[in-house]
Amino acid sequence: MKNLIITAIFLTGSAIADDLTIPNTFKAGTPARAAEVNDNFTAVEASVDDNAQDIAANTLQIGNVSTGVSTNTQGIGMVAQSVAALAGPTSYKFVGFSTALVDGTVGFFGMNAACQVDFGPDARLATSQNIIDSTTQPTLATSGAWVQPVIIAIAPASTSWFFDVSGVRVASVTHSVNCTSWSVANAWGFLE
Repeated sequence: MKNLIITAIFLTGSAIADDLTIPNTFKAGTPARAAEVNDNFTAVEASVDDNAQDIAANTLQIGNVSTGVSTNTQGIGMVAQSVAALAGPTSYKFVGFSTALVDGTVGFFGMNAACQVDFGPDARLATSQNIIDSTTQPTLATSGAWVQPVIIAIAPASTSWFFDVSGVRVASVTHSVNCTSWSVANAWGFLE
């Protein structure tokens, strides 16, 4: 993973318009001399030119800031992607039962395929942890449903039991946990 350097851009030396000072003030009934009128126009012209330069300088700085913001936005996007990758796959939740009835011979891929027919391409066989974390209470079909076990403990050899995260205690006989490696149609498998 590459390191990300975020650059802070500050507006330093920003150009600010100067106040316009008119050198000559005229009063009603007094003559306006050409030199004084010209001095006033010269002062206005100088102020307008100065402001135009300030606007150009500020526009350039705004462009630099905009480029910096764009670069930082891309960097933040890269960081977000990296964080998402570190977080792992999207969390799954229990959404229902497949309409297809399957046995152990279809294996995990077949069971995932049955789920995907009903619930879309991201669906998969639920784990016992998914069932525990479900916010809805599933109503089981009379035939039961396949659930992938999440083994949390194996009892000492003298007792020969596995314990699932759900609290279910399963005999250590191979088919009791995984339907004889998900390859035998009439083995138990792990049912909920």
